[in-house]
Amino acid sequence: MNASFWVMLAGMLYCGIASWREFRRGSRWFALAGAAVTLAMLMVPIETHAVKIDLPMR
Repeated sequence: MNASFWVMLAGMLYCGIASWREFRRGSRWFALAGAAVTLAMLMVPIETHAVKIDLPMR
């Protein structure tokens, strides 16, 4: 796993926890904004080192 994965994970955790904290305080707009950022970060593709295998055709 590369560094960008860990940075994204830390950012998602921070935004998720901040969103939960704002929701508990009663600040619904900031909680919604934090949840939206967390979901947006989940949709960002993380580069992997995939291996393509060509299987023989019959």
